[in-house]
Amino acid sequence: MLTELICQVRNRVRTQDSASGLKTNTRTPEMCAIWASCKTRQEEDTLGPSDERRIAAPRIYTDLAARCTKLPGGFLDFDTDCNVIVHREETDWSLSPAQTRLSIRCAFGGQRRFEIDRRTYVVDDTAYLLLNLGQIVRSSVTARAPVECLNVTFRPGFAEEALAAETAPIDKLLDDPLAYGKPVGFFVRTYPHNDSLSRRLLSLRTTLTSQPVTQAWLEEQFHHLASDLLQTHVRERLEMEGMPGARLSTRIECYERLHSAREYMRACMGKPLMLSEISGVACMAPHHFLRTFKQAFRQTPHQYLTQLRLERARTLLLRTDTPVTDICMEVGFESLGSFSWLFSKRFRKSPTAFRTAGR
Repeated sequence: MLTELICQVRNRVRTQDSASGLKTNTRTPEMCAIWASCKTRQEEDTLGPSDERRIAAPRIYTDLAARCTKLPGGFLDFDTDCNVIVHREETDWSLSPAQTRLSIRCAFGGQRRFEIDRRTYVVDDTAYLLLNLGQIVRSSVTARAPVECLNVTFRPGFAEEALAAETAPIDKLLDDPLAYGKPVGFFVRTYPHNDSLSRRLLSLRTTLTSQPVTQAWLEEQFHHLASDLLQTHVRERLEMEGMPGARLSTRIECYERLHSAREYMRACMGKPLMLSEISGVACMAPHHFLRTFKQAFRQTPHQYLTQLRLERARTLLLRTDTPVTDICMEVGFESLGSFSWLFSKRFRKSPTAFRTAGR
């Protein structure tokens, strides 16, 4: 009976993919790995990283037995719809534009850039990115030291199944175990690493780099991640409702514009940024933007930009040997004195002392 239900789910997903113009084995931007690192899950149920803490080669984990095929450009295609995790380290790497599924993108120890609809998004130790089904995405890493990339991609329909299980009445779920919830989608933006989904991702990252894992364990993790993802969806809606404006449509528009400005500041923090330039990204007058931004986020654009720069400087101090003066200029500060003062105020140590203590 269970096998029949699973088959019905798979057939339903394939039917939905066909109706939407997507192939069953849609390429995702992150399904890239060395062919030697791909193992058929029917041959080996337990997969573990190398003995070394640092990831020596890209690793792919799926929750179902699946054979993968290497495609031109380094992409991998799977013969079964499945949830996928790709874990890798890169210093100079880029992927051509490709269609993605609902997915989570993380980076640790450096920055990873994404190009979506002519906008740039940056993920690092402080934030992750959510992508929706069908979006065209291009990503790249350019760094002096290896950047660790963790990518979680959900098969079509998986999040909707989880939504139904979370929200539908129990009698309906018992009568229709294959019930789907409403389509799940997110505003494309970065999310700070301060929620339950972040904690789950960090725990997953630690486990994958420290011990072998089984498909049974992975299967549960994908369900936990989907549940946390839905909680993020709820918080996003609450944040949107808290935006200035009498009508919901106005609050949604305000939410999108303010976050587009925040993403611009993340992507361009190393440049001198003026209020007029940032407000232009949000298509708002400078004074209106300043007032609305502070009302929505409880800090001014300048305070937010300073926070971003200090966090980036912190990472560079711990992960690289770049001189403090160069770091100061790279993250966008114009004065070494003001940088040192602000850094000491935030982290209670001078940049040099912080680097020494961190090592």
